[in-house]
Amino acid sequence: MPRRPRPVGIVVVTSDDDYTADMVVRGLPREAFVRLDPGRLRPGALLNAPTPDGECRVDGRIIAPTAAVWWRKPTPPRLMAADEAWAADETTSLLEGMLRNSTAARRWMNSPPAVARIRPKPVQLALARQVGLAVPDSLVTTDSREASAFIAEGPTVVKPTTQRFTQFAPVFRIAPGDDLGGLQGALCLLQREIAPKVADWRVTVVGDDVFACRITAARLDWRIRPHECLYHAEDLDPATARLLCAYRERAGLSLAAFDLAEDADGTLWFLDANANPEFGFQEVATRAPITATLAKWLQGEERT
Repeated sequence: MPRRPRPVGIVVVTSDDDYTADMVVRGLPREAFVRLDPGRLRPGALLNAPTPDGECRVDGRIIAPTAAVWWRKPTPPRLMAADEAWAADETTSLLEGMLRNSTAARRWMNSPPAVARIRPKPVQLALARQVGLAVPDSLVTTDSREASAFIAEGPTVVKPTTQRFTQFAPVFRIAPGDDLGGLQGALCLLQREIAPKVADWRVTVVGDDVFACRITAARLDWRIRPHECLYHAEDLDPATARLLCAYRERAGLSLAAFDLAEDADGTLWFLDANANPEFGFQEVATRAPITATLAKWLQGEERT
């Protein structure tokens, strides 16, 4: 009699070239997880959901009732030709539905609806204020007169709010007298620059575990030349750590990374929250055990 396969306890949904995911799954028992990219489903992959709200099966293995799903970065359909894009979009949507409606997979890092809710920058800024974080004055507008008045009040930066159609969009300064013609027809986010800025912070939060990295850089946006920056693992003050954990919890996230700016008075200003972050660089630079902590969370061994 054939032996019943062991249930799958972890489902990792991401592309095959996701090196950050590679770092985490190396710390997982091979039989404990399956890894799928619904955007480019491997040949011969077998996915089944016998009933709309019943058990899910992957290659004949049942997803365990206590399974965790790490829904990270499946290949986006927009990168494909029309026929491939349709298949990828269909598969991605159905896989998400299978996992969300099944009797298993009740633990998510992070659920697509939660990620979508927190993606818009106005939502992020409002939530940051609600939990008590310091947030720079901001203006979202297409009105050049409103924009000019805001810029005249102090140092101002333009904040790109999405990177769906570009790989990287840096923050840049805008000054009185600059051409604001580009505002017509597209909303723009203006924000008061934190000046003088002493340092940037990247804080990765996994459950209630907080990993803080202080970054010193010569540029306004340290991400432009990250290899020129200095990275130091530092303890975040307990009050700010609690606020970031409160943000993560209210956003319905299990994992989040925050970008903060430190001014000359030591105040940490909220700039951005990322529900699907890259954290490999932080771990390499500071030796913070982020991947090990995330692997423990996926296995149900997170701190209680």
